[in-house]
Amino acid sequence: MRSKANPVKKPGRRNFQCVHYGDCLDYAVASKWESWSCSKCPNRYKKTPTDAVQSVRDGHIRYELPSGMSRETW
Repeated sequence: MRSKANPVKKPGRRNFQCVHYGDCLDYAVASKWESWSCSKCPNRYKKTPTDAVQSVRDGHIRYELPSGMSRETW
């Protein structure tokens, strides 16, 4: 069972690799906090499983434009 996230309304360190980071960030933004930390959270040292971490290994990234869109329409 995973512990619940517990962001704190104060400046401090955040665990960017925590699986709850996005939820805490959303909560802090919705609460209009200027700053927040993970200092009281039981998950403050946990990390996202490595298979869930996305990384870019190719230096040549291609983006496809939706059909009907070309450079001329920018």
